[in-house]
Amino acid sequence: MAIQVNGFTIKPGEFIAKGTTVDLVLGDGLGNRSVEIPELYNLTLSEALFILKGSALLAGKIVYDGTVIDTAEAKIYKQEPEPTSGQPVNQGDVIDLFFTQSQSVLNQHLQKK
Repeated sequence: MAIQVNGFTIKPGEFIAKGTTVDLVLGDGLGNRSVEIPELYNLTLSEALFILKGSALLAGKIVYDGTVIDTAEAKIYKQEPEPTSGQPVNQGDVIDLFFTQSQSVLNQHLQKK
């Protein structure tokens, strides 16, 4: 935690002019730490959101294919970016999730992994 004026940190006891705009720095933010992309295949939305939160990532687009009748029971068959890309992402980045209720679609995509 710090107090800054014009980008410079103010030390305790240092005087500044009345009416000066100050910035209160509470943390270093999210985007500067990288994390591995979690594998979310075959999970429901609620399960995926739990894992994403633990990795400080966010759900981006949520896409349901034509087989989905009950969104709570749909499973992830595709995610972007994919965990196999080998590229870490920054905390706060989004992962797009694609859902199906078709076991054959799940099997087809899981065999590719």
